Amino acid sequence: MSVIKPETPDSLVRLHRALPPPGGAISYGISALIVGVCTLLKVLLDGVVEAAVAPFVTFYPAVVLASLLGGPAVGLAAAGTTVLLAWYVWLSPAQGFVLDAPAAMSLGIYVFTAALIALVVGITRMSVDRLAGSEAERSAAARESVHRTKNLIAVVQALSSKVAREVITATEFKEILDKRLHSLGIAQNVLLRCEWQDADLEELLQSALAPFLPNPGLTLQRGEPVIVPARHVRGLCMALYELCTNAMKYGALAYGRGPATLSWRLVDKDCVLEWREEVSAEYSACAQQSGFGTTLIRMALSYGAGTTVQYEVGPTLVLASFRWPDMARAKNPQPLADAQPRDQALPGYGTNANRVNPAV
Repeated sequence: MSVIKPETPDSLVRLHRALPPPGGAISYGISALIVGVCTLLKVLLDGVVEAAVAPFVTFYPAVVLASLLGGPAVGLAAAGTTVLLAWYVWLSPAQGFVLDAPAAMSLGIYVFTAALIALVVGITRMSVDRLAGSEAERSAAARESVHRTKNLIAVVQALSSKVAREVITATEFKEILDKRLHSLGIAQNVLLRCEWQDADLEELLQSALAPFLPNPGLTLQRGEPVIVPARHVRGLCMALYELCTNAMKYGALAYGRGPATLSWRLVDKDCVLEWREEVSAEYSACAQQSGFGTTLIRMALSYGAGTTVQYEVGPTLVLASFRWPDMARAKNPQPLADAQPRDQALPGYGTNANRVNPAV
């Protein structure tokens, strides 16, 4: 049996982790230390060979290392520092800035080549940063994709298992499971458009209610722009789809008679989304039977910290309230489709044919 070993970072990632942040104080400090060490090496070489060694022999490696550690700006600073040291200390005969022609030519060549090295190696360092960052993002995205896929498979398995326990015939199983998967697909589309980040409530409602709008029985009372955390998008979409489906088939939205109201508001530091539907006594008695649909609604916010879900079915009223902490505010809310009275009801929902238990 083969053993799968944990993935290890490649040499590029290891190199990136070992380097200090480019252009930071640490990079400049290390660069200054490198220039000092290379200057000392130049002095030691003079003593070993008992002659004046060209200072550029040790200064070129200093520029390369400084550029690699700190990027082009740090490399150019190291190059400039070594130019001044070589010019003042070693190339000038009396420790000044007066040079003869050969020394001036040597210094000019060094200035050009050192600056070129600083730029090339420094840009290479920035490229390493970008490549390592892309690799880290790719790896994180792959892990997140696998995690989301596992979660989605678990949700589908739970849906299939629970629906199978709630129905009798294969036709009922297919019909109800199709609806559940459709609502789940709506939630996935919202998450995809939001790049799996927090979703604007306007946009979420635009997607979740799209199959039911326009309807003369449904009124949307808009509140202030609010954000739905990504972890609640899927559950909230499925709960709203459940409420709308029940209302369209045998509740307040059947025949477009209404009234049903969906509103949201800010209360203290929380967002509150409320569904209020007036129903008949017959529907109320049927809806009070707890089933998987009720479970979907009550688990819409996954029992997250600071969240509450209230779902009540009275003699003449169905009330569902979803409350979660207001973590952020939407900047550019999208316009929502008009839900005020229209001339026609939605096609396919004009009769109460094929009625199903609302608690399913």
